Amino acid sequence: MSWPKALCIALGAISACATLQAQAQVSVLPSAPRYQETVHLTASPDAVGAVYIPSGTTVSMTGTTITVSVQLQSVTMGEVIPPLDVVLGEFPSGSYDVNIVKRSETGIPAGSIGTAHFEVASRDLQSTGPMYDYSDLWWNPAESGWGMSLTQHASTNVFAAWFVYGSDGKPVWYIVPTGTWSNSMSYSGTVYKTTGPYYGGVFDPSLVTVTPVGSATLSFTAYDRGVFSYTIDGVTGSKTIERQPF
Repeated sequence: MSWPKALCIALGAISACATLQAQAQVSVLPSAPRYQETVHLTASPDAVGAVYIPSGTTVSMTGTTITVSVQLQSVTMGEVIPPLDVVLGEFPSGSYDVNIVKRSETGIPAGSIGTAHFEVASRDLQSTGPMYDYSDLWWNPAESGWGMSLTQHASTNVFAAWFVYGSDGKPVWYIVPTGTWSNSMSYSGTVYKTTGPYYGGVFDPSLVTVTPVGSATLSFTAYDRGVFSYTIDGVTGSKTIERQPF
């Protein structure tokens, strides 16, 4: 099998591989992304011949055109080829075109794989929304042992999980499953404590409890800094937090 044909087969071109003109079936997920929602580009190869090198995949943008450059490598026949999954990023409202191109192992351009198009819906300017995407692990580096996980959805809702130690020194989890933005950098919600059956046994839903125990506010001062203020079980306090580096 020749190298160009192997590239074509590896990236899902079935009907016209022999002429090297086929385009891979590519998809943008979600198909109709919302403001600040993370956009993925996928392509599922259906035959062997080559695989892409994740570390060699680059994403660049000129205007509203996004170019994904995929570096490929040859593999032995019969080897399983993973699907192409590239994070394009988060985008403001508008229309975007994506062009996927391929490079050989030596970096030589080897043609186009496929194209895609997506549109990001307009942001609802009547509602208050976050300034940034605050999804990450947060902590206070001066107080090792506890932390907070924030997952922000395109709906602007934030699910916060605070893992700390209770007054008895045992680990305890508190969650803020929903809340409201009072402005672009301040988010507040009800704090809940949950209990449930032992994970190693048979799951018994009757043992699950969800109890409201207070309230909390996340006041961000920057993209990577903020203050977590809370009143939980009658205890009021605040913690400075920052994104945890890796």
